[in-house]
Amino acid sequence: VCLFVLSKGKLIMNSSPSSSTPKEVLQLHLSCAHIPRKDITSKSDPFVVVYQTFDGGQESKIGQTEVVKDCHDPDFHTLIPITFYFERIQSIRFAVYDEDVKGGLLSKQDFIGEVKINLSELMGGHRGNLTAPLKSSKGKVGKTTITVLAEGVGAVGGSITLAANAINVDKKDLFGKSDPYFVISRFIGGKWNAVHQSEVLTVCGPTICHDFTIVLFIITFQLLSCWCVGWFVACFRFSF
Repeated sequence: VCLFVLSKGKLIMNSSPSSSTPKEVLQLHLSCAHIPRKDITSKSDPFVVVYQTFDGGQESKIGQTEVVKDCHDPDFHTLIPITFYFERIQSIRFAVYDEDVKGGLLSKQDFIGEVKINLSELMGGHRGNLTAPLKSSKGKVGKTTITVLAEGVGAVGGSITLAANAINVDKKDLFGKSDPYFVISRFIGGKWNAVHQSEVLTVCGPTICHDFTIVLFIITFQLLSCWCVGWFVACFRFSF
C-alpha cells in the first residue's frame, strides 16, 4: 500500500507493508547508561520515545517508555512492540529525554540524545542485542549509551495473574513502617531485565499481599527473578 503525504510543499511516499510481506513480531527492551544530570537539585528523570520509518518515508511514533525517577542508568520496564518486515528498509529512532514537566509535550522536556538504527542490522549483525552511543542535538557523541534487546514474541497470547505474599516484613525505616515493592525480571541477552514493578505499598504492616498481571509472552518458558525491595533480603527464581 502506498500513500502520498504532503509535507512542506513536497509529496512524500509513505509505503506501508502489505499483509503478505514476511514479518516477525518483536518486543524491544531498552536500558540506558551514563545519563547526564539535567536537573540542578536532583538526578535526571529519563524516558525514551521510539519512532520508525519505512524506506525513508514519513516517521511515526510506535511507543514510549515510562519515566524512571532520579536515575542515571535506567532499566525501563515498558516493552516496545514492533513488527519486523524482512523485505523492507525499516529504520528505528530512539530519542531519550529528561522529564521536566510531568506529562507535558516533548518540547517542554530536556532532550538528552538519540540514535537511529536499521532493524535488519539489529536482528542480523547484532543478533538482537545492540548498545550504541547517543548523539546530542549538536551531533556530538558522549558517554551516554542505549542498549536495545529484541526478541520474537511468537504466537503466544493472553496474560497471567500472579499473587505475591510476604509475612514478617522487616522494618526498614527508623520512623514509621516499611514501604515495600517488588520487581520481576527476565534473564535475556545475558543479563536480568526488569519486566514488571509493583506499586509502592505505603504504611504496610507485617503481612502484605499483592496481585499483579503480566502479558503471557513475557514469561512463558523464561527464567524469572523476583527482587523484593523493602521486604526480606531474598531472591527466588522460577520458570513457566
